Formats: sequence, C-alpha cells, structure tokens
Amino acid sequence: MTETPLLPRPLRFSTGRARSHGAVTVVNAIATGHGAAIGIDLATDATVTLAPADKTRIDVAIEDEPSEPTALAEACVRQVLERLGIEEPIHAVVKTRSTIPVSRGLKSSSAAANAIVLATLTACGQTVGDGEEDVMDDQAAVRLGVDAALAARVTITGAFDDAAASWFGGLVATDNPDRRIVHQEDVGDLELLLVVPPRKVRTIDTMTAPTHPLRPLVAEAHALVREGKWQEAMLRNSLAYGGSYGLSNRLVIHMLDTGAIAAGISGTGPAVAVVIRRDDWDCFTGIVGMLEPDARVLVAHTNRKKAQVLEDDEPLPEPLVVQEGARHAEEAVT
Repeated sequence: MTETPLLPRPLRFSTGRARSHGAVTVVNAIATGHGAAIGIDLATDATVTLAPADKTRIDVAIEDEPSEPTALAEACVRQVLERLGIEEPIHAVVKTRSTIPVSRGLKSSSAAANAIVLATLTACGQTVGDGEEDVMDDQAAVRLGVDAALAARVTITGAFDDAAASWFGGLVATDNPDRRIVHQEDVGDLELLLVVPPRKVRTIDTMTAPTHPLRPLVAEAHALVREGKWQEAMLRNSLAYGGSYGLSNRLVIHMLDTGAIAAGISGTGPAVAVVIRRDDWDCFTGIVGMLEPDARVLVAHTNRKKAQVLEDDEPLPEPLVVQEGARHAEEAVT
C-alpha cells in the first residue's frame, strides 16, 4: 500500500475551478524530444467536484465537444488522487469548457490537463507554488498532466513543451525526455491569426509519419530558439514537418511575404499560427480568405499569465472570429 504523503494543508473534498491557456508551436518535439511553444490567450476552464463514495467513479462533461473522449480528464483526476495518496473511494464530477479548437494543434489537451489537475488539487484543499504550505511546485503539477496525457494516449512525447507553455505562458523551450525547461522568454504582447481548417488531426494518429530524417533540421530550429531567434525557428519547423504530415506551407509563406513577424504549422496541424503586430490582422485576412476559404480564423494574443485557480464561475472570454469558414457558417445556419 502506498504511504500517504504528509500534506501541508488538511485534506478536504469540495469544488475546485481552474484555467489554463493554449499555445502555438515554435518547434515540434516529436522528431527530437526537444520542443518549444508560445502561450496564447485562448483557454480551458475546468470545474472538479469531489465527494466520498462507495466506489470510485469519475463523470466527465466536455461542454464544447460532448463527443470527445474523456480518458484524459479521468486520468488527470486519478493522477492527482494517487499523488496525494488518496485511496478511499471518490466520486469526481469534471466539467470543462474551452475556446481552444480541439485536435488542431493548438494544445487543447495540454490546457485541459493543466486546468483539470489544478482544479482537482484545489478540490482536495491543496495549493500549488513554492511556499511551505503548497503541496507541490508548478512544474510538478505540469508533470502530473503530462503523465495523464501519456496514460490517456493523447500524446507521443508527453508534450512537456506544450504543457509548460500552457501553464507558464510566454515562450518555453524544453527537453521533453528529462521534463526540463531549458529556455524561457517573454516575447511581448503580440497578436496572432489562428487559421483553423475544419478537419481534426489527433497527434497520436501521426505516429507513423516519417520524422527521423527531420532530426538535424529540428535540432537546428531548437538551437535557434535558445538563441532568441524563435521567429526563424518557427518557419524552419513548419517547413520540416509540413512534408512529413502532408501539410502545405503555402499560407505560411504568403503570410511572411505580407509582413508577418512569424508563421508556421502548429503541432501536427492542421492549424497555422500567424504572429503579427497588434491590431494589424486586417492586412492578412484577405489572403487567408483566398487561400483557406473553408478555415475558421480567430484573433488571439500572446499569454503571459500562469495557470490560475478561479475563485468564482468566471466567464471565459471568447476570441474574435474574423472568418467563419464554409463549414462553420453552414452549421450556424442549420
């Protein structure tokens, strides 16, 4: 039997609420295990309610995508309970809502895992931080979500880079096998156009894509991030992985030619992230409309906030939509 750890705060079961943000890829870690991402202000909120029960049961409601699998949410709750040494039967009710498009490369899984882990810890009466009364520090909480993502098979590398950018905000570069942050940078207050095609791509379904030949290119891109040249790294990463995943970089090239600060395929796609200066998005939307008329286009901003506990049922800000896309428009009509 696992020895129950000495908790800095009394264990109690109640309701916890938390928020964590999405991110966009700078360097995809699949080829080398070393990745980088930038936090964005699209977010996921999680509410977790815990109560003693006759047997352990975890009920999950994903409000925005009710047909999505619930294995990740269940694994997050189980990871926290195991880490706190809670062996008694618990009934957990998990509810999430999000503004992050699912399975498009915008770190919806990492944001959900972080939010659910933090909400579950809060529901157990525990806090996260570097103080004497905190049960664990931020990176330990991030690692719980990574373990849950691996257990739920929604990631290939554990996606520590995505999870860290989601939790801490800003630019984060990581060594995923060692679960170590190797570089952090405040990239400032930038705007992004997120070009989101209708189709979903699940990361785990890209395992057969050939990435071994990309290793030297991706390693160079990661080195550029550590040198502060993340814009160049983002392009190199996109060019490298686009061929492997069968994704076009035509939009990326057009956006850079129009004056974007940076652009690239995010994650395993199909979304493309275009980094621009504040309030400059209208210069780019016409080109997006011509090249990707079926895509939904959202305006986002860089996020510089850590994952946070929500005291009340705070509203989740909705992103500005500047192009609905053909399929989304049809769904709105019907």
